[in-house]
Amino acid sequence: MFQVTGQVLHVYQEPDRTDTETGEIQKGKPKVQILGDVPLANGETKRDMVTLSVDRKSDYESLVGTTISVPLGMFSPGKGQVVYFIPKGGKPTICKA
Repeated sequence: MFQVTGQVLHVYQEPDRTDTETGEIQKGKPKVQILGDVPLANGETKRDMVTLSVDRKSDYESLVGTTISVPLGMFSPGKGQVVYFIPKGGKPTICKA
């Protein structure tokens, strides 16, 4: 299983949006933004932020500023694209300093 570890920067709710073809209103998803280190080929690291959909905002709101680890899923909807997500039921684990 893949995991991402980093500091929780922000938690928010995406706005609802309307499907242009059907007119159906799609509820916005809760999101968490995590900042972590990404290893580079030369042995150094860079800081990068990833925004992930979550089941419940409330699981992450109290963790802003905390370093956590969460399971990470990914899929490729098209060539050159990778979408990252927290699998259903995935829970954050607080990392000890």
